[in-house]
Amino acid sequence: MPFVKFFVLDRNAVMIYNNTSMIAWYAKKAVSERNYRMKITVRLTALFIAVIMSVALLASCAGDVTDEKGFVLTLDNKTDTYTVTGYKSSGATDITLPSTYNGKAVTAIGKSAFFGSEILESVTIPDSIETVGALAFSNCKKLKKVTFDGNSKLKELDTGVFSGCEALTGINLPAGITKIGFRAFSGCSAIPTLALPEAITEIYYFAFADCAALTEVTVPESKESLTVCANAFAGCKKLTGMGTPYTSADKTDENKYLYKKGTAYLTTEDGKTLAYLLKTDAETFEIPKDIEKVSDGAFVRLTALKSITVAEGNANYTAENGVLYNKDKTTLIAYPAGKTDEAFTLPESVTAVAPCAFSGNATLSDVSLPASVKTLGESAFEGCGGLKVLTINAEEFTFTLNSLSGVILQTVNFGGNKEAWDKATKDVAKGNEALTKFPEPSYIK
Repeated sequence: MPFVKFFVLDRNAVMIYNNTSMIAWYAKKAVSERNYRMKITVRLTALFIAVIMSVALLASCAGDVTDEKGFVLTLDNKTDTYTVTGYKSSGATDITLPSTYNGKAVTAIGKSAFFGSEILESVTIPDSIETVGALAFSNCKKLKKVTFDGNSKLKELDTGVFSGCEALTGINLPAGITKIGFRAFSGCSAIPTLALPEAITEIYYFAFADCAALTEVTVPESKESLTVCANAFAGCKKLTGMGTPYTSADKTDENKYLYKKGTAYLTTEDGKTLAYLLKTDAETFEIPKDIEKVSDGAFVRLTALKSITVAEGNANYTAENGVLYNKDKTTLIAYPAGKTDEAFTLPESVTAVAPCAFSGNATLSDVSLPASVKTLGESAFEGCGGLKVLTINAEEFTFTLNSLSGVILQTVNFGGNKEAWDKATKDVAKGNEALTKFPEPSYIK
């Protein structure tokens, strides 16, 4: 009788008669089936976990309900409170949000809850509301008025809460608001004035950007200091009550600025860098003694400013005829936008022109740069619409980003030759495209 041996490989009985190929075939089949079952097990486990998570989510938030006025409410079983998550319009233009539903408090307005409403004109928010989600009322184009209950518990206004509400003219910010978030009111182009609440500590990046009608921001008398982030009021062209630092949009602590009671300017949080003036209709400004740095563009768009001076004892800056320089006069920092001289020749000591140095001056028509100046800071003459004659005594020159943006020159006097001019204007930096259409300059040498 032949020798017979049995192996149990994953419930597959394999009879072996000294036949190695048969063993290999059954072994392969066994492993394949085992792998298949493992895959099924993994998939079933994943499905089980997903089901458990869904059940947990459903347990924490019950299904949406709609009250008699059309507000969509979601119950959070963890807090036993409701959130307004939507609105099924009944045609009402003036609404008051509910403070309770079925005996439970309504404490929040969810993200994008009223986003893009085409009919809302007035909203009243009760004191039960503790949080308002991002974009909650964004792009409500007809929204004119928002009223918060006098006992509002709100502490912050989230990202873009009222952004794009271009008809909004009236809003009473709750007294307890400490932070106004990123683009919270950006594009609210009809708001004329703004009174900041007593508790305010920070106005975030672009919070009021492009509020074109905004003329004044009132800081409470009791407020000793306030952090204003970069570009918080960017594009507020009529604003005279508070400035807006002209900086990059990078969200870093370097772009946070501090308002201190009794000062007429914003500084970095250490108080050493001048960022921008608070009163943008000022005709003169003195650089304080303890300022160690003036930010690029600190005086940009200040068309009323005619003269800059420097306090006695300041170790870093000097001024001459209302123009600001570094201490040794090698860098021209700022030429006031409201200065009315038609012609200006930079001192021979100057080797650099700071970014935005002349930006926005509409009166200058003739500027002469010494041979020591071989380039311009970015946006150096941006918006200088009256500039017609530019003399460049350097033999080689580089135009930087937007250095002549908005300028249509009629005459250029150049210290170099044609080859150097062609090099300077070939592939010229963005914002200087008009130079490519400029005829041959007058060569000084």
